[in-house]
Amino acid sequence: MRLETIFSTLATSLALSLFVSASPLNTSLVPPPLPSYLGRSNIFYRAVFGAEVASAARVYPIRANPTGHSNAAGDFSFSGGLYVFRDIDEARQWGTCRARVLGQLNPAHRNWLLVEFQYTPSKKRLNTRTFTNATPAWREFVVDNYKSQGTRHDIVEGPISHGSGSGLGAYVNAAGNMVWQAAFVRRQGLATLVVRSRTQYNDRGQVGECCRNCNIMLVDPANQLVDQSAAMTEWAAFD
Repeated sequence: MRLETIFSTLATSLALSLFVSASPLNTSLVPPPLPSYLGRSNIFYRAVFGAEVASAARVYPIRANPTGHSNAAGDFSFSGGLYVFRDIDEARQWGTCRARVLGQLNPAHRNWLLVEFQYTPSKKRLNTRTFTNATPAWREFVVDNYKSQGTRHDIVEGPISHGSGSGLGAYVNAAGNMVWQAAFVRRQGLATLVVRSRTQYNDRGQVGECCRNCNIMLVDPANQLVDQSAAMTEWAAFD
């Protein structure tokens, strides 16, 4: 290599390193806030898996309101809720991931359903709550619900939680975004949903990622995914 070429290469490398060090920090590591979807009509999706599949025709009648939901505590309700996604690909991802785990325990659970809902905001004044980010208030709300001491709302929307204890935070996917979910808890909330379709899938679909520690994917104290779908056969009492 000629001497002047070596000097030129070194100069280029030095300039590049100075440019990188002078560049602003990559803010893509901080996920952008989530939008709110409750103020206008929308299409929402739910992945139904495990033992809940057997009750799907009764709980999710076509062209009617869903009739109930599990009473198991979740991110947004200590008394259970009907959780949905806004993004159909996220719903497919969660359904496929969950079916892969449950299918190992029971081959009958390799199939799951994608339920599509038409959401129409109520003309009545509902008790709703929106979290666009993983704020301290969001974290406190989620923690309280898992302690069965939260406050009840008709509908709650915000990020899916990830981890537990001091490590609890919002799940951020590979694209650097939080994942939106909504919980329809009380009868007035369920009345805003109409079932449009139920489509069967299996655990062989392609997925980009499966979040092991997301609280939508229930874990036992040993941090192992377990089949808690039996809780789906118990329906919450509405007031």
